[in-house]
Amino acid sequence: MKVTTEIYIQSEISTVTVTSATTGKDINQPNEVIMFHELGHAYYRDVLRVAYQSCKAIDCENEVRSNMKLESRAYDDRHPYQ
Repeated sequence: MKVTTEIYIQSEISTVTVTSATTGKDINQPNEVIMFHELGHAYYRDVLRVAYQSCKAIDCENEVRSNMKLESRAYDDRHPYQ
């Protein structure tokens, strides 16, 4: 079975606020970080088909954040830790 996933990334997202896992303050959300977050959703939802893909998207995002020397993002209501 072939699975197709479409991912849309806006050039600037001003309505999305994410919170630092360490300070609790709002943090920067660069496009490359958003891209890996969305790819995390797609991979865990459509390829591995796991029920807890929302928290895995944060895990993917935080890997990229770590490599870019950015603060980690906290889990939130839409992406609860499981």
